[in-house]
Amino acid sequence: MLPSEEEGLQNKTSTFVCLARDFAPQLHKFHWEYNGNHLLGESSCEQKGSEANFTASSYLVISHADWASGASVKCMFEHRTGNLSKQVQQGGDLTPSVILHPPMWRGKDGGSKAQLLCAFDGVDMKSLAVEWSVDGNPQPNSEMFGQSSRLEVDTRDWNPGSRYSCKVKPGDKKSWIEKSIQVCSDGHFLAPEAELDRPPLRDVITQEEVVVMCRVTAAGASRVSWRVDDKNTQSQAVKEYREADGRLISNLTLPVTTWKALRSVSCKVEHPCYPTEASITMPEPGSKEPTVIIRRPLEDWERDQGSVLECLLGGLSSTEVSVTLQANGKDLPKTEYVTIPVQKDQNSLTAVRFTIPDDQKGVNKRFSCKVNHNIQAKSPKISSSTGKLFAPPTLELFHTPGSGSTNLVCVGSGFNPQLKWNLSELKLNAIKKKSMGEGGRLTVTSEVDVPQTEWYKGTTFSCEVKDENQKHQTRNISICSAAPHTGFADVHLVGPPVNVTASDDVLVTCLLVGYGISELPIVWKVDGRVVSDGVTTPPSSVNANGTQSRRSELKLEAKKWHGRADVSCEVARLCDTAPLVRSISKPKGQLSVELAPPSQRDIFLYSKVALECIITGADSAAVDDAQVTWTVAGDKQPSQSPDKQGMGNGQFRKVSKLMVNMADWFSGKVIECLVSDQHDGVVKDSPLTRSIQKSDGADPEVLIYTLPEARDPNHDSVVCEVRGPSLGDVYVMWQVDGGGYVEGNTGLLHQDNGNVSVVSILTVKSQRVADATLFTCAVKHGGMKDYTAPLSVQYSKMTRSVPTVTLLHRPGELVCLVFGFSPVAINITWLKNSIRVEAPEQGTAQPSRGPDGRFSTHSHLNLTSGDWDSGMKFTCVVTHVTGELSQDISKPEPKNEVFFHDDNMADAVPEDTVAETLNMAWAFLFLFLLSLLYSCTATLIKVRHTAHMLRAHSLRSDTQGGPLWLNG
Repeated sequence: MLPSEEEGLQNKTSTFVCLARDFAPQLHKFHWEYNGNHLLGESSCEQKGSEANFTASSYLVISHADWASGASVKCMFEHRTGNLSKQVQQGGDLTPSVILHPPMWRGKDGGSKAQLLCAFDGVDMKSLAVEWSVDGNPQPNSEMFGQSSRLEVDTRDWNPGSRYSCKVKPGDKKSWIEKSIQVCSDGHFLAPEAELDRPPLRDVITQEEVVVMCRVTAAGASRVSWRVDDKNTQSQAVKEYREADGRLISNLTLPVTTWKALRSVSCKVEHPCYPTEASITMPEPGSKEPTVIIRRPLEDWERDQGSVLECLLGGLSSTEVSVTLQANGKDLPKTEYVTIPVQKDQNSLTAVRFTIPDDQKGVNKRFSCKVNHNIQAKSPKISSSTGKLFAPPTLELFHTPGSGSTNLVCVGSGFNPQLKWNLSELKLNAIKKKSMGEGGRLTVTSEVDVPQTEWYKGTTFSCEVKDENQKHQTRNISICSAAPHTGFADVHLVGPPVNVTASDDVLVTCLLVGYGISELPIVWKVDGRVVSDGVTTPPSSVNANGTQSRRSELKLEAKKWHGRADVSCEVARLCDTAPLVRSISKPKGQLSVELAPPSQRDIFLYSKVALECIITGADSAAVDDAQVTWTVAGDKQPSQSPDKQGMGNGQFRKVSKLMVNMADWFSGKVIECLVSDQHDGVVKDSPLTRSIQKSDGADPEVLIYTLPEARDPNHDSVVCEVRGPSLGDVYVMWQVDGGGYVEGNTGLLHQDNGNVSVVSILTVKSQRVADATLFTCAVKHGGMKDYTAPLSVQYSKMTRSVPTVTLLHRPGELVCLVFGFSPVAINITWLKNSIRVEAPEQGTAQPSRGPDGRFSTHSHLNLTSGDWDSGMKFTCVVTHVTGELSQDISKPEPKNEVFFHDDNMADAVPEDTVAETLNMAWAFLFLFLLSLLYSCTATLIKVRHTAHMLRAHSLRSDTQGGPLWLNG
């Protein structure tokens, strides 16, 4: 603000005022410059203009002569938000301007009185006209101050929003310059904020009335009104007061029934500048079902005697809930009210703790947590129940054998179980572990390691569990109760060597292995009588694993041994109720009989079933005297004379062979080999019988694939893998492009995870595989239903081709032609009115390979005249690796007949009869050509097969010794 002319004439001074307003925080600084030089000694004052900002001013007084001579005065304001400056100079052509400043309130915190300041710049003060008005009404009480005009205002007039105007008209101007201001533009008021608090849940549940609180901050010139379900409330239900910090508190009292039933409550703040509103919507938006879990914290087990239960609440944020502990579904008296703050982590859990009352510690009590989180919810959220916390304790006792000790584990479960060991004067360190089960029952585990010497003495160990006001329980354990069948020692009785001579005395050995066996009594008996002569028992020895070994030997006369005397060794073990007896005598020349299944190779190559009955034994005379009898389905059969040959190691072997009719074998007849001990024509014992018949198992899985030959890059290996749960004997042969059978290199049977597999490898030139040569793996196995055709799988490296399907009708049958498909695997089924037709009514030919490498086949379905004439729909369904195709056919609907008349013929010929005749002719022609092709192919295969069979005998020894190399 510039100095006035009156001041210069009267006081010979010029006073400049620099005013800064609407800044915060308060810290600031003024600087003055006169003609570019920095001045010191200026004065300033500060005033808080409102709750939101500060106002400050600074004064500079210079001589009127200096100002009149054209001096330049500059005011600079420094503040953290930025620096501002204003510069004036005497004598310039100034443009008139007017600034109306907001009121500067006097007194503490702004006070109730203020001054409006209307400052001028660039005007001639001598002829200046200034007018003030409030809402258009003139105000005569203004006064001039320097180059400004001041008007005093009162908050009672200012706060309602009156409009104050300052109009200035310089003497040399014709128009007025007007500036206006009102309460909402001066920054005097902060925008009020309203916060609405729900009544405490405790009051909602326990009281008849509840209070809804509305807090209003920056509440100057504010009024509060309430609306419940969009309706104004009565003033009698509202109470208001102001807090020391100036906040306005408005309380609305409602009956609990009204609060539970309402939809919304609104607190509306009426303000001349910043009206606002806060609302509560019922039910609370975003309210969802919480997660409630009850648990018994392990960490409180010793501190609170384990009587504390925790209710864990999840899925809640910024809400209030009530939590009640229930016993057997009934609420206990104490209810906890919990305010849950805003949860940043969705997985956060809030724990509410309860102590179980003493009167609720019953054996059948189960506890749960009930949570009320929404007063308008139909039912509270209830957790799952605990187990029966105070039920009688349980106790289990286990043992785990070790190398140097036996580990005893005692496990007690209850509310507060205490375990105690009775270790029969042994001082052992027990290792205890505690864990809390999901049902709230505490499990205590105690482990001790008992030395093997004590364990194998049969010592009894006890573990006892005690719980609060419950009966004690005890469990006992010893080696006799834990593992009575393992005993304390293994007893073995060993006779003399088989080749002992008839004149030498023999040595029989009784061997004991175990723990604590040095004192066990050993008793020898011969033919039931106790003997002591010839008995030698050296001291026991200790083995590397901690066990003991003890040996007792009996020297027996040769004549008693060869006379098959019964020799026994009796050991009285600690846990046994009777002594353990091991007996031995000279063997009677026992025989072993095995009936070997037929070779699938012989069946495949020679169409014969050869069985072998193999007899083995250590006694040559017993093997010689063995008589073999064969039966087929109970009928005796002649057999070859058995061949006898030594096997070594004192064993002798005799083999009897029987050739079985193929039809008898594949029909499943039972074949028996009966071996009897016949000496000098007298049968001494009942015969040993072995039987066999063809198994009726399912076909195995056959896979065929190729692998590069590691030894020769110009050759590949075609691999045929046969796999099944019970293969038995398997024979694999190969065909190349439909030629004769050849043998590959077939390995031995291999067992893996319950399956038996065998692999056959055929090595060929790589070019043969690349040229899409067709390889066939033919498998014969013991479970085949017949001997006519092997189980065959084909492989060819060729492009897949989709089959073409044509359906033809001829009298008595339908024919489905399928051609142009690759690979060869295909399945053809017939449907009659969408129902699958059984096998006896249909037949499918084997696919044949064409020159282009693709295959063709046909299938026929037998028809009855009734099926065709009834209009049934017949469908041929073709399933191939490229997809599934189908063709439908049925008898056509009757048509209007068109008669062709011939003067030479008296009968009419129907049109459909002509078409049917043509179709039948084409069908007969196709079938004739197909049968001709089949006959030629079968003849060629038969010739090749016969030639191959003639040379198979000479080749098979070579092919079994290594892979077969095919050159063309």
